[in-house]
Amino acid sequence: MLKELYLQNNCLSWELPPHWKNFSSLSILDISNNSISDKIPHGFWNSCSNIEELYLSKNGLRGQIPKIIGELLPKLSVLDFSSNSLTGGIPSSTGMLRELYLQNNCLSWELPPHWKNFSSLSVLDISNNSISNTIPHGFWNSCSNIEELYLTKNGLRGQIPKNIGEQLPKLRVLDFSSNSLTGGIPSSIGMLKELVILFLQNNYLSGELPPHWKNLSSLSILDISNNGISGNFPSSMQYLSSLKLLSLSQNHLEGKLPSFFRYYTGLRSLDLGGNKFFGNLSASIGESLSSLLWLRLRSNSFEGSIPSQLCLLSSLQILDLADNYLSGGIPPCLGNLSTSNDEDHNLGFQEMLVVLKGKEYLYTSILSLVHSLDLSNNKLSGEIPDNITSLSKFINVNLSANNLNGKIPENIGNMHDLESLDLSRNELSGPIPKSLSALNFLSYLNLSFNNLSGQVPFGNQLQTLNDPYSYEGNYLLCGPPLLNKCPGSETEPTGSPGEGNGEDDRDGNEVLDSPLSFYISLAIGFIVGFWGVCGTLIIKTSWRLAYFRSFDHMKDQIYVFIMVKLVLFLRKIKLQRR
Repeated sequence: MLKELYLQNNCLSWELPPHWKNFSSLSILDISNNSISDKIPHGFWNSCSNIEELYLSKNGLRGQIPKIIGELLPKLSVLDFSSNSLTGGIPSSTGMLRELYLQNNCLSWELPPHWKNFSSLSVLDISNNSISNTIPHGFWNSCSNIEELYLTKNGLRGQIPKNIGEQLPKLRVLDFSSNSLTGGIPSSIGMLKELVILFLQNNYLSGELPPHWKNLSSLSILDISNNGISGNFPSSMQYLSSLKLLSLSQNHLEGKLPSFFRYYTGLRSLDLGGNKFFGNLSASIGESLSSLLWLRLRSNSFEGSIPSQLCLLSSLQILDLADNYLSGGIPPCLGNLSTSNDEDHNLGFQEMLVVLKGKEYLYTSILSLVHSLDLSNNKLSGEIPDNITSLSKFINVNLSANNLNGKIPENIGNMHDLESLDLSRNELSGPIPKSLSALNFLSYLNLSFNNLSGQVPFGNQLQTLNDPYSYEGNYLLCGPPLLNKCPGSETEPTGSPGEGNGEDDRDGNEVLDSPLSFYISLAIGFIVGFWGVCGTLIIKTSWRLAYFRSFDHMKDQIYVFIMVKLVLFLRKIKLQRR
């Protein structure tokens, strides 16, 4: 008597068999992640009446889920139809179902107005569908025992119920992200004592942060980014001591950074970018948040100097303080960032905007691989510290639009993973270090509008970065890809043969590359070639007669050859006709 059948992660491509026999004893069936398509036959439901766990995710199933699936499968406790092509609505009766996974389908109907027997439901995931309109009141009344609720990436409108904390007291995970919800964040969320994860990002929420957070001591993930939330941090947020991820970016929050941030000792990601925060950066960020991996405070109004205590964050992979009013020098000890060997960098939910190669990218699953330092568009002064070249893991360094002076560090080539380097719009002077050509992964370089001088390095990866804009505004620079040659120098950087870049060839002879030289060479070649042959025939009579006689002889030979072949061909046709 078969009780459990596991066929997941194969290449099964047949449809579900139309006739299932002797499956009444089956309690667990897992055929997820195959290529099973088409609809589920009616015989399937009748033959598996005692099934308790059913997994059909990651296939090509079409059609609708039976509305009365709870009556067809009365013992069903776990149902996973995620990542298919199912249409229609959500079942309104599911018997003893505890976990229902319907994410990543094409469900387009509204949530059913009448939900029956859902008091046993603990997990519901219907994210990434086309479910729209507001959430009916009957939904909240029927799911009082739910613990995890995922409704992200739909078209939900309306407001979050004001009494959600009373209606769903056991809630641990609430995900309303990427919808069209409006209104404020209900104060009753502060009653959800079991809440661990709260996702409300990418909506149209407004108003201030709710005042009651004291009871949410278990909250680990809080993301309310990309909304219209305003006001200050409520003082009760000091009790969120379990926070690992805090993202409030792209809102209208204001005020100084609260001192209670020092209580978030387990925080790994802090993103407050795109708000109206002001004041000095607190030294306690570096002193207390030793586990921090990602710090993004860009596009605010912070001022003062960069606290050297940030150098204590030995695990920090992203430091983004761009678009503020920070002044003073760059702390030399920033070269100590990301020196920790801690590999436990996966929160599972982290995402962050990173400006890289002049564009803004949203990193999600591979964020743990990104190392970036962005201090651009501030009022920083002084020299670029040599220790910054110790950031060998970093793929992006952007110090543009500041008042930095002095030279580019000679050991810039030590940053061997660097893909994007932007030092533009500063007051840097001196030559460009030759070690820059050792950066084999460099694909974006901007040194424009400085006071750099001397010859542009040439070779290796720099040969592919031939955009003159990268060096624009440095009037004392010379050499390719710039048009002006280095004065007083006969030899320029050696390129590969045949590149036509105006450099010396291997014999030391200068390759002529100006338009005048080209036309002179063309005229000389024409004169030598034309008159070398025609002139000789005109002057030498015997050569001229021999030349034309050879043409006559060749003409006669060709004529005879064609006539012989033609006669043979005509004879062959006559013989075939007979």
